[in-house]
Amino acid sequence: MQPIRVADDEVWIQYSMFFVTDETGWEEAPVPVDGLAVVPGGIGVFAEDGVTPVHLEFWGEAPGEADAEFETSTGRVRLLNGMQEPSEYGKVLELDGPGRYGFIVDSQDDEFHLRWWRI
Repeated sequence: MQPIRVADDEVWIQYSMFFVTDETGWEEAPVPVDGLAVVPGGIGVFAEDGVTPVHLEFWGEAPGEADAEFETSTGRVRLLNGMQEPSEYGKVLELDGPGRYGFIVDSQDDEFHLRWWRI
């Protein structure tokens, strides 16, 4: 099984953390636990020192058990670098329309792979 679409190095982890949230962003900063934060509306991972590339992969079916699931009414989610305000630093990722999605963050060869699919 292979991803349908891949966007290499489109997002970078900075300031030690990377988050996927609903498009509206956070009302308050989430608290990561044990390297992976799954909080209402989002998922986050710790990065090592420096800047780490994130490969974005859309899958036609679940490649494994989801780290996080959430629903978006707009068909978009926001990718946040660090603890920055989403309006200034967030990148909007266009999904395949409104609905519920599963997300996995996987680390391979010192790089993160963000995989998502429609549930």
